[in-house]
Amino acid sequence: MSISEKIKNNKYLISALAFTILNMVAIFWFFGFQSYDDSNGYIDIIHLFQGKEVAMNPGLSWELMAPLGSFIALPFEFLGDGAGIIVENALFYFFSAYLIFKIIQLIFHNEKQAFWGSILFAGSLPMLKFGLSYMTDMGAWFFYILSIFLTLLYLKNRNEKLIIINGLLSGIGTLMKTDGGLGIMFFLMMILLSKEFNLKKKFFKALKFGIPFLLPVAIFQIYLFSSFGFTTFSQYSSYNQWFFSQQGLEELRAYPGSVYSDLNRFTIIIYIYAGEFLKAFGILGLFFSLIGLWREWLQKSKERIKIYLALLPASLSFLIFPPTDSRLAFISTPLLILWATQGLIYLKGLFSENKGKIVIPILMTGYVVFNYYFSIVGSYRLIILKLISFIK
Repeated sequence: MSISEKIKNNKYLISALAFTILNMVAIFWFFGFQSYDDSNGYIDIIHLFQGKEVAMNPGLSWELMAPLGSFIALPFEFLGDGAGIIVENALFYFFSAYLIFKIIQLIFHNEKQAFWGSILFAGSLPMLKFGLSYMTDMGAWFFYILSIFLTLLYLKNRNEKLIIINGLLSGIGTLMKTDGGLGIMFFLMMILLSKEFNLKKKFFKALKFGIPFLLPVAIFQIYLFSSFGFTTFSQYSSYNQWFFSQQGLEELRAYPGSVYSDLNRFTIIIYIYAGEFLKAFGILGLFFSLIGLWREWLQKSKERIKIYLALLPASLSFLIFPPTDSRLAFISTPLLILWATQGLIYLKGLFSENKGKIVIPILMTGYVVFNYYFSIVGSYRLIILKLISFIK
């Protein structure tokens, strides 16, 4: 097969990856190297690995629970302080978009749909804000998406080695951030919902995944406790208790410029989670997803419904964590993207072939442009304030 034929046969994948690269360039052009409150902590962990003196402040414990991103950054640190985090995130960003393409291709057998899914992923609001920043969320998203792909690949070809590899990589993903290991939920749910395995086989497949998964998790928790006197679980538990306590909510109300000042406890919690979810995929993205969900409800494909149900626990897992930003709710995006691409298929079908070729690019462009606009001016805050008025 000639090079031109290979390019033609993979034009949608090549186009998806080209968009991903161009989008990375645009992110750096518009936003530069973005840093947040946690960024200095991850750079401090890099310094710790390098043997430098680091002040062990209480906030650093959160970054210590997710050391893998800082560790992977080490070989690139000659480029500058913390530059390794940017380099690794660019690689994770690129390969995550590739995996989203392959996942949609495996499920729907439609490369054009997979191309749309990659754009929806790469151009989403959290990707613009956090994907290429001095943070380690991108690596966690990559490990979660990789686990989804490996699970679907296993169910397609039944290579038992994939279960062990998947379990180990998913366990390692927890060292990037806790949600990097949520692929275990998807795997277990897919096995549980499968009618192809009896109860005994389901049990042993769960063990085959679970033991490699727990190995890096257990080793790291033992190290954390013996070296620093805490574990990931104890830290999350204490923070959860603070956030949902009256004291935590009072501090949120008292924060300068807080929009929660005159809201009751229940409304504050509802509002924060609603805002986080809204920003995770954007208004247009959620619109496409709702249409796609409606179409899937009508079509009732048993195989796809099983995949959606298996993705649901991990997608809703952000509700058990105190919300900080759309970074947590972004874990729901792989599921929302699957529905959104089905929504786009439906919208395209409302028009003639020629008009459909124009409508979809306009919708996709609008999706990306709106997310850039909201990232630049922060207008989602105004929309969320409107939500408050309805809740009140």
